[in-house]
Amino acid sequence: FAARFEKHGLRRAALTPVYGLAECTVGLAFPPLNRGPKIDRVDRATFVNTGRAEAISDGNATDALRFVACGHPIPGHQIRIVDNSGREVPERHEGRLQFNGPSATQGYYRNPEETRRLFDGAWLDSGDYAYIAEGDVYLTGRAKDLIIRSGRNIYPYELEESVGNIP
Repeated sequence: FAARFEKHGLRRAALTPVYGLAECTVGLAFPPLNRGPKIDRVDRATFVNTGRAEAISDGNATDALRFVACGHPIPGHQIRIVDNSGREVPERHEGRLQFNGPSATQGYYRNPEETRRLFDGAWLDSGDYAYIAEGDVYLTGRAKDLIIRSGRNIYPYELEESVGNIP
């Protein structure tokens, strides 16, 4: 996209991937202005088998997974990544993204049952998988979009990429 529109005056630094969702009045995490896209390249096998986002250098990136940084939480908001038991995971470990802050929804309109499922104490479950590295949030998928086969997580973009590589 950037390469195609540079000739028309688009600056690569103007592209600003962010993380937003309706349950947080649209915006939750933003990168610094004029940083441009920041791509994290992680070892595919390690990530798929352990959920750990092990960074690799560009030279070793032929089979890397690439995730885009969505920035840091906006002021007054917090993001944490938790495992299936609700325990916070260390940096560069994938889990469920939860957040809280003054812009977070109080629940679903006239639907107390779904509202109860949405919260873990004060934390709202986004339904997204992610990891945090150096303060940046990296989205890796949606809980509802994940295929689990023989205990292995298969992400939709992996499947799409494989199919796209078929001549």
